[in-house]
Amino acid sequence: MDNKSTIGFIVSCLVLFAAYTFLFSPSEEEIAAQQKEQARLDSLSRTEQVQPIITQDDLGRNTADIEEFTGSNDPSDSNYVVPALQNKDIVISNGNWDLTIGTKGGLPKRLVLTDGYVAYQDSSAVELWDANSPQSSMNISFEHGGKTINTKDLFFRPSKQSFSVTDTSSITFTSDLGAGSKIEINYAVYPNSYDTDVTVNLVNAGRAGSKVLLDWNTAALHQEKGIYNEQLHSSVFFKTFEDGRDYLGESRDNEDEVEDKLNWVAHKQNYFSVIAISEAGFGKGGFVRSYPADIEADTIHSTYYETRLALTNNHTGNGALPFKLFMGPNDLEILTALDVPGVVKIPDYGWTIFGWVNRALIAPFFNWMSANLALSAGLLIFLLTLVVKTVLFPVQWKNYMNSAKMKVLKPEIDEINKKFEGKSAVEKQQATMALYKQTGVNPMAGCLPALLQMPILYAMFRFFPANIDLRQKSFLWADDLGSYDSILNLPFDVPFYGAHVSGFTVLMAISMFFYTRMSSGNMPQSTQPGMPNMKVIMNIFPVMMLFFFNKFASGLSLYYFLANVFSISQMLFIKRFLINEESIKAKMEQNKAKPVKKKSAFSQRLEDMQKDQQRKMAQQKKKK
Repeated sequence: MDNKSTIGFIVSCLVLFAAYTFLFSPSEEEIAAQQKEQARLDSLSRTEQVQPIITQDDLGRNTADIEEFTGSNDPSDSNYVVPALQNKDIVISNGNWDLTIGTKGGLPKRLVLTDGYVAYQDSSAVELWDANSPQSSMNISFEHGGKTINTKDLFFRPSKQSFSVTDTSSITFTSDLGAGSKIEINYAVYPNSYDTDVTVNLVNAGRAGSKVLLDWNTAALHQEKGIYNEQLHSSVFFKTFEDGRDYLGESRDNEDEVEDKLNWVAHKQNYFSVIAISEAGFGKGGFVRSYPADIEADTIHSTYYETRLALTNNHTGNGALPFKLFMGPNDLEILTALDVPGVVKIPDYGWTIFGWVNRALIAPFFNWMSANLALSAGLLIFLLTLVVKTVLFPVQWKNYMNSAKMKVLKPEIDEINKKFEGKSAVEKQQATMALYKQTGVNPMAGCLPALLQMPILYAMFRFFPANIDLRQKSFLWADDLGSYDSILNLPFDVPFYGAHVSGFTVLMAISMFFYTRMSSGNMPQSTQPGMPNMKVIMNIFPVMMLFFFNKFASGLSLYYFLANVFSISQMLFIKRFLINEESIKAKMEQNKAKPVKKKSAFSQRLEDMQKDQQRKMAQQKKKK
């Protein structure tokens, strides 16, 4: 983001904040009404009244917003009336998010990030689930008094009518179940934090030995530029105490019955997550499911999530059931600060060594550049590519040196192929290997440099789509490096391609074409029948990449384009200044004049196997 965009963004935030403050600040009459309501609730809390269990049948007569009531507070009195029950929302603001909790249900019903993240479509603040969808809900259920109690059917009295955090504080929602039984849900909130500690406290409530279940469903709103990438990186992630981080397959309907105790479960929405965490562990028998929205029929949502967690498998009738809710971005530094095993693997930077390369090397270096260099995201990608290709330059030099040796040796290999044309393939292979041995050329030497580059190559493939720092960052014609770029919108959809043309993908494919032509020029071709022509395959490969990368993050295509340009530049530099083909040829002739070294045990075994194979083939021909 350039300076003008940054200034514009800051001014916009200030204007929105001022407008929000002016439009939504309570009037003097509203403040007086809130103070009156708080006094009434404080008065009620000082009396030993009993709120009867509210069932679905009772809801019809108890949902009215009654400001005051008259009559006795003693349930045994004939003048006793049900206390005022209000279905209202309490908004908890801590600087990073606004969390809305309804007095009906006592659990979160809406979450809006207030830390600057906005949705691509309308620049509104990111909302991590659709509060208006019936598929978004939280409910705690348990057995009590011979029936199942659901918190979604209960009304709760909040300890505060309004809540803003200036220091660590808490708010408690209480629902009386009658006969001295009640359920309390406490939220400990911290300023400028993305998590809150939740404690469910059952007082003389529930059946001993039974389960207390948390049902948590989310309808995730479509927040990003491309629904394809958004769904591709959205799913349920979870971790048990026995195993590492696991997840359900993205972009398809998938579910799992988790038998072991769960440490945490995350509803991951591409760049953001809501995570339920239990330090002691949720009970056994959890259930998780995720499935993508039908983009043809549903343009509002991206993915749906369903989760059932056991807060306890063996309820005692009393006691606190704590867990934590994290609600925020999939930022590696923020997730690391949670100090929860496996949570840092929610941003999918790749598995095993690839993920390690990203989390330990690439991401910290990119974050350091982003924090210390006043450059756009596109220039940061340029610098990252330059550093990576510089580090890999010795590997590139080794690879090209081997390619140059093969080029010098190619005429002699062609002679061997011509000499043994129509004869035994084993004899031709032995003659070729003998030539390699005499000249000191290892045909497999180019494989090791390629293998050394693979962790970096694949790590980058996972890094750019998962890195939230590229989200909605612009560069040249791309308005979001975390999503696809478009230089031309098509009036129709091309199968497997899309309805747009990605400029960075086109540049990547062109640069890949020239790079493969240069790097495959010395590649020896197999003359055996049925073997594929590798040069043809490598020429087709860039065309395949046009289709494969068109919907991917433009930051990824930009990186591969720059990497190809740097590789071509390094190749030209090595060819011009570091490699002399005449010197290589003279060195090979010197190697031929040297006495043949004694074969290693491995080489001898390999030759014996070839001879044995040749003998068996000859015997089979005689039998025929």
